Amino acid sequence: MYIFYIIINSLKTIAIIIIDYTEKAFYNIFYEKLYLYLTKIIKIAVYIYIYIYIYTYIYIHL
Repeated sequence: MYIFYIIINSLKTIAIIIIDYTEKAFYNIFYEKLYLYLTKIIKIAVYIYIYIYIYTYIYIHL
């Protein structure tokens, strides 16, 4: 379960670094779109993680 947490944090840091080190307008627009895409992936991963956690919790305790 901690693998998801590590992946999410690494994706966030990569996206932040990419946005911080771009100066040109074209690249800023491109990486803003990339950042939005990454945040969508992160949200989906979080939802999957929560779903698996709740499902396993219910399955174990019933």
